[in-house]
Amino acid sequence: STIEATLVGPGPRRVRAREAVAAQWERLALLGLGGLVVVMSLALRAIRPVLAIVLALGSALAGMLTLAPPPGPYDVPLLVLLLGFGCEGALHLTRISPRGWPAAAVLGTALLPLWLSPYPAWRGWSIRWLLGLSVVILLLRLVVPALLALARHDTPPARRGVHLHPLRPLAVVLALAALGSGAWSLGQLPFLALDRTPLPEAVEAPARQVRERFFDPRLVVEARSTGPTPAAALERAAEHARQLTALVPGDATRVDSPGRFVLPPAELESRRRSLERLELPARMDSLRELLHTRGFRPDAFGEFLRGASDLEALPTPQAALEGPLGPWIRGYLTHEGDDEAGDATLVTRVHLHPDAEAPVPRIETDDGEGLPLRGPAVAARRDHQGFADWLGIYVACQLWLGALAVWLSTRSLPAALGCSCAALTAITAALALMVPLGVPLGPALLPALLLVGAAAMVAGGRACQAMRRGRRMYATGVLLSGLCQAVAGLTLFASRDPLWAPMGLLVAVGSVVASGAGLFVAPGLMHVLGGKPPPPAPPQGPALEPKGPAPGGPRPSDQITEPTTLPPKDAP
Repeated sequence: STIEATLVGPGPRRVRAREAVAAQWERLALLGLGGLVVVMSLALRAIRPVLAIVLALGSALAGMLTLAPPPGPYDVPLLVLLLGFGCEGALHLTRISPRGWPAAAVLGTALLPLWLSPYPAWRGWSIRWLLGLSVVILLLRLVVPALLALARHDTPPARRGVHLHPLRPLAVVLALAALGSGAWSLGQLPFLALDRTPLPEAVEAPARQVRERFFDPRLVVEARSTGPTPAAALERAAEHARQLTALVPGDATRVDSPGRFVLPPAELESRRRSLERLELPARMDSLRELLHTRGFRPDAFGEFLRGASDLEALPTPQAALEGPLGPWIRGYLTHEGDDEAGDATLVTRVHLHPDAEAPVPRIETDDGEGLPLRGPAVAARRDHQGFADWLGIYVACQLWLGALAVWLSTRSLPAALGCSCAALTAITAALALMVPLGVPLGPALLPALLLVGAAAMVAGGRACQAMRRGRRMYATGVLLSGLCQAVAGLTLFASRDPLWAPMGLLVAVGSVVASGAGLFVAPGLMHVLGGKPPPPAPPQGPALEPKGPAPGGPRPSDQITEPTTLPPKDAP
């Protein structure tokens, strides 16, 4: 029969995860590009602009893959989402979006609050997203128009838009309903800790067999005992083992420590004094004579007789290190101290109960100092306890950055506040929709939630700016932007990956909600907060040619005019 052996642990699991990612990320990126090509083809109805956009997106993706290390499980979804959200820079081709920087600034800084998070992957992507999106938008707004000019392609003018009217009651009702349902959903959504984030079956199968047949390595945490020498560290571990053993069976299932085989010096001395009162040497001599008179050989019990009568050979830490258990004990030492390298550290392993909602056990030593526990299970429990608070901090930082960009572009505080409320409405509505969709809440979905808020901020900024200036709002631009984002999310959902699919589903649903919040919630709340729309234009009479500017009025060069598209030279 054939015996199969598989290495398990963080290292082999990381290798298998990267192999699984390398086998499917190229196919996933091509699928995302194909979906964006379909959307852009329906919007632009021309081949040359679509080819130029695909060339720009492919160049940006190739540049990021060349400069960055090979993509990991947390890199692939954000690379796909970068393509979908970066298409914002191509919307000026249909004259449905201005070329200004606010939308790019809001989307580029969407993940910047994750720099405050304790997750290395998201901290790195908070900067990489800003740089990557900037490159994509620059290519789409500078290189693509230049390529179209060389190809002599004329961009058709935008279709007729609509005038937005602020619906204050509807905006207030939608915002309050979303906020209430979002607050309710925080108590209903199951929490998915980062150490429990599912991976593909090929990666997870060996680790699952270990959990089912042996123990769960994710529940093993460590307590460290230090000392100037290995013997001192072992002595310290013996003191800590008594406090750690008290965790069984309430908080832990077992404690694995060499310190349990060693007694502290005070207890050793106390037991030695107790044994001295028993006069064991004299009693062992009497036992030896009794064995001899009964016909037994006393030497057959020599080890027992010598060990019982020798009260000076105590089981001290140094004796344990020098005895048969020495090699086993040294396997728990992470560092053997000397004059140059520092203290020695002995690790005690504690197997916690599989209750992710239980608080982290607190251990106090005899000297009043706390004994910290370290490990994925401890980090997951602490993350669960403070996740809602940190989620609020990340969202608040993103709303502030987005509102600042909107205010700098519109110089209107009500517009900035209205867009922030629309973004918060979209995020809370997405949280509420996660309950019926069965999507758990956890650190893996933080980028998706922040991107949903940024999409609502951009859509709301366009709507508020159009209403403030009394211009027509080309809602197709908002819908097209949301459709590109939804296509990127559906691409991840189609992968059926246990990590990527929930993120893609949340982005796909959230982008639709964000478009609605931007069109209906932001203008209404801006009007509620004091942003008054301009008065309706008076009916136009016969056009008269003015001879000059009115006294005190603006010069023609000072007036803001709508951008126009000139007809081709050969047009009639």
